[in-house]
Amino acid sequence: MQATWKPLHPLPVSQISRRHVAARIGEVAKNNGAVTAARARSALSAMFNWAVREGLEIPVNPVLGTNRPAAPRSRERTLTNAELAEIWKGLEDDDYGRIVKLLILTAQRRTKLAECVGPNSTSPSAFGQFLALAQKTIASILFH
Repeated sequence: MQATWKPLHPLPVSQISRRHVAARIGEVAKNNGAVTAARARSALSAMFNWAVREGLEIPVNPVLGTNRPAAPRSRERTLTNAELAEIWKGLEDDDYGRIVKLLILTAQRRTKLAECVGPNSTSPSAFGQFLALAQKTIASILFH
């Protein structure tokens, strides 16, 4: 966040306006993409909300009222078998490599795996549910 908002660092926090924030969000979106701009906007808004709640000399959050960067279109491309094989060959036999291999084999997103087996998983049987989902996915790939 520091690098993203560095152009505003010379300004006293009480003088940062909606115009400053909106212009910088536009620059970040142009140079780094909409997702980065949206995350930077969210982080700055959280900081200003905290400052207002703490009673600092900021009358209002200048991020409020700025436009959110447009959400990017969902990706349609998937990796080819050759690309997956290349990734597989490049993985080491460590935790990271095993996790990526599990994700490749099950065709699941990392967030789905984290929900099922991570420290915040919702139930003890979550990993079993994950494996059932993985088996169903693999079967649909192989037999359809």
